[in-house]
Amino acid sequence: MTFRKPRYNKNFEYELLRLCTKSGSIVYGGVSKLFKYFLQTSVATSIISYCDNSKFSGKIYKELGFTLERISIAKHWVRLNPFKHFTDNLVRQKGVDSLLGTHFGKGMLNETLLLSMGFLPIYDVGQAVYVINNYQERTLI
Repeated sequence: MTFRKPRYNKNFEYELLRLCTKSGSIVYGGVSKLFKYFLQTSVATSIISYCDNSKFSGKIYKELGFTLERISIAKHWVRLNPFKHFTDNLVRQKGVDSLLGTHFGKGMLNETLLLSMGFLPIYDVGQAVYVINNYQERTLI
């Protein structure tokens, strides 16, 4: 279990960044013990974490006392010939000109440009955002 200062939302003290387990191994109560140890040794009062809904159910967050804050649906832009794929976040961050080497400049919507160049929007199940705010001693499983 790995924690760090939040990458995207500075309103939280920590981000639960990663939880890894060995495939095929079971340690009953191991996750809650790791989390409880972190809480006892860090004096954290607010934690955020992100769950890829295409790979995980988010069940463990609920068991640890997190609350589901929101689910953000992800959009990808795909063109088949020639093949190109961009996430919507990357398009917003870099812009179409930077990604494709074009020179449209500001003033046109990225979506309009991508559609005109044969890209189609593809939606996936997105990611869930789980949070703990104002943590106080809780009973963990």
